[in-house]
Amino acid sequence: MDNLNRKSLNLQSENSIVEIRKNDIELINKKLNTDISRLLVYVDINLQASVIDTLLYYVANYSKTYSINIFQSLIHTFSNYPTQMIDKKFVWALHANSLKGNKSYFMNTKCFLKRWYLLCLPGIEPAAYTFISEIRTKGKPAGQVVASMDPVNGPFIDSELLEIVQKSKLAFENKTLDKKIYLLILLLISTGRRISQLLKLKLADLEVCYSNKHISVPRLKQRSNSTDLYRDIEIESELMDQLKSLKEENMQFLLEKALTSDYEINYKSIPLFLNRKLISDCTEFCDLSDFSLTKGQAYYGLSKFVKDHNVVSARTNQLLKVNPNRFRYTFGTELARQGLSIEVISYALDHSSRACAGVYIRNDPKIVEDIDKAVTHYLKDIAGVFMGIIPFSGNVLVKSIMPDSMKENPSNSASHPCEGCKRQIKWR
Repeated sequence: MDNLNRKSLNLQSENSIVEIRKNDIELINKKLNTDISRLLVYVDINLQASVIDTLLYYVANYSKTYSINIFQSLIHTFSNYPTQMIDKKFVWALHANSLKGNKSYFMNTKCFLKRWYLLCLPGIEPAAYTFISEIRTKGKPAGQVVASMDPVNGPFIDSELLEIVQKSKLAFENKTLDKKIYLLILLLISTGRRISQLLKLKLADLEVCYSNKHISVPRLKQRSNSTDLYRDIEIESELMDQLKSLKEENMQFLLEKALTSDYEINYKSIPLFLNRKLISDCTEFCDLSDFSLTKGQAYYGLSKFVKDHNVVSARTNQLLKVNPNRFRYTFGTELARQGLSIEVISYALDHSSRACAGVYIRNDPKIVEDIDKAVTHYLKDIAGVFMGIIPFSGNVLVKSIMPDSMKENPSNSASHPCEGCKRQIKWR
């Protein structure tokens, strides 16, 4: 009963907040494409203004994707841990919950609360800020599924990828696979882009004037106040023809529905992967930019394709787990296999940091072999002790880790004691 009364009180307070901060709330709703009242209903009246101001900071300075993740984490936090003040007890409850596996919610909420305090907004006790700043959280090791070639979640091997290509093509030709899902599979394989980027493609993105083999793909991680950034990606001419065929089908569908009366103005906003089923329920002209396939529908379409056409993994002898991430991992792994530099891989995968692409370099078997050869010289003595080939002595470890420059000089020339050292720089 107390929870119901508190929720009712917050609903009443929300109405007053909506009136006072109407413009700010509309801006947040527009930027995040959501309704902030979903969060405010769980936030105490004394904290609502600070929450709104901190969210305004995020939508103005961070990408839409990151801001939405923050927003969803706040809903989870305040719905499960209602409070009238952000104190040490509240932070401890969040941290204890994160130890049960909800680390992403805690890490996002932690960033939000720290920013809230640094903006000098009321509602957070100094002791709570100090406590949450001292908490160290360990996330999932970066690139673990890629580096280990995980057979369930990691990159596809050649035979698995061939299985997907052949069966998807056959299913499309037999009209048992939706054209949009088939083209998404081909784009995921050939571009390595995130599914969110591909679903944002518009009809106008196929009109790159200087080439008939390029599409303009929007970058995903863009700050809200930045100009939209795109990258031109080269694709096979056959795939381009199929994408243009999908474009013409979309336009024909919209003409039949009489939804293109404002064609010239809205042409750039029409999604390439149009959700025709959703548009069928639309009775009048509307903003078509919101009628794209969702990520959930794309994941469902890939999963359904695997089940309907019995796409089996050669490694697990079970149905292959197919999702957009695995196509991206496979694309990066193949670039590393071709010997491309980390800078090239980072650019090709649209990473903002080179560090994210490093896992593909470490994953390449040829590079692992080279590393093994490089360290064998230093570790062979220790390995020999463990294998029982070399008797243990106290200086085995010291000799194995000693730099070459400090080891006994093998040269017999007393006049040139540095001869043979790898650190020697000879005078030309």
